[in-house]
Amino acid sequence: MRLWSYHAKEFLLTEGRGDPSRSDSAKRYPAAYQELWRRVGTDQLVWCCPSNARREIWGGRIEWELEVPPERFLKIVNDWVWAGIPGEPARGCWVPVDLRFQMQTEAMQRFPDSPGDQARWYEGEVEKLLRPPGQCPWDALFVTDVDAASTSVLLRHPIDPCWVVARSLVPRRFPR
Repeated sequence: MRLWSYHAKEFLLTEGRGDPSRSDSAKRYPAAYQELWRRVGTDQLVWCCPSNARREIWGGRIEWELEVPPERFLKIVNDWVWAGIPGEPARGCWVPVDLRFQMQTEAMQRFPDSPGDQARWYEGEVEKLLRPPGQCPWDALFVTDVDAASTSVLLRHPIDPCWVVARSLVPRRFPR
């Protein structure tokens, strides 16, 4: 299956050992990452996207295009659930464009004269997706099927060099 992963130029996916202490996300949300590593049995992870539609947010990084046999996936993560794990930035999560448009359209139809009510309704709907009532998010984190719009794939680092299809620098969207 085709996957994409984005990393600093000096980080090689095919060799060595990753340093989790260098991960910005792991530094911001240490409890969530400690529990994730415990549940998958390693802190040597490569997060991959089943679509390169999100590449614009990774400007200045190396895009690794991979072809990975599904039986070599460590875990498939439900991105909605991960974004809702306590300590994760729920409001800042990536909402797929089509779903965001659909939900914003419905909010405008429900509250045509009240932008504030539109925003509150939209945020409430996102919260429902992130935190289904009565369900422990950790128990719903891993799924069995890949969905390009709402899952990520975890691989064990280092990856097999044969899986690398291409490496390229993602251009910065805005100059620094």
